[in-house]
Amino acid sequence: MDDLPDLNLLRVFDALFAERHLTRAARRLGLSQSATSAALSRLRRSLGDELFVRSVSGMAPTPRAEALAVPVAEALRQISLAWGGESAVDLASLKRVITIGMTDHVSQVLLPPLLSELERHAPQVDLRIRAVWVRSLQQALDAGEVHLAIGAVPKLPTRFVTRRLLLESFMGLQSAGYPPIRDAQDYADRPHLLVHVEGDTTGPVDRALALQGLQRRISLTVPRFGDVAPVVERSRIIATVPRLIAMQAAQRYGVAVFEPPIPLKDFAVDLVWHRRAEHDAALLWFRDLVVRTTNRIIDS
Repeated sequence: MDDLPDLNLLRVFDALFAERHLTRAARRLGLSQSATSAALSRLRRSLGDELFVRSVSGMAPTPRAEALAVPVAEALRQISLAWGGESAVDLASLKRVITIGMTDHVSQVLLPPLLSELERHAPQVDLRIRAVWVRSLQQALDAGEVHLAIGAVPKLPTRFVTRRLLLESFMGLQSAGYPPIRDAQDYADRPHLLVHVEGDTTGPVDRALALQGLQRRISLTVPRFGDVAPVVERSRIIATVPRLIAMQAAQRYGVAVFEPPIPLKDFAVDLVWHRRAEHDAALLWFRDLVVRTTNRIIDS
């Protein structure tokens, strides 16, 4: 094993670990596929490890590659800083595919304005949205299948970085043609719609009603928040949804927004990414764009 690694090989390793795909890593580095493949062969010989092996989802890192990922990313960042600072991202010519894990709630509200911002600032950046969440979030981030995730994130191990985007509350939706909800009993007696993101058949509303000795009838479950307003507009069914979803629905449909007559806890919406991508200049810019776009939505 060489005493000092070739810095170009470290860049190849970093790109392969992030992309898990030889062709995409080559494109990211501005190299040919054959040059990237040759560099991988040199890395394997130098370290005495396969580093990346073929799998059904691309090139899976070996345990040795997993152990090297964060130190290599940090070493490259430190070298960049020492050499004269990290260069600004050339957004006009930036070609990048960014994969995001998003809950349906977030994609309904954030995705349209985020795409508008990308078209203005970085028109050659492409997004891939995946519906991964609590049960598969850590696995997807560890495997590099998503670059970042946005939603109600549980407490995560220290290899992940979390940034608060907003604190969401719940609001009720009902058809504008029906009488307003009078009280908690009236609220419980109305037929309800439940959005079941992961197949759940109960939620925070059911727990809050139970504390008051009440129970609701869920007359309809749907998998997406986009299904809520069209149903509520044309029926007696009511729904309790995140506030931003409710405000958006009220602007587009004949629905009325109301405060639920039961106490419901607010919930955090966070931005999360793997620590090894902490100093990726393009992803750093994109994460800041997500934050700025979210702030504009909150302020509007």
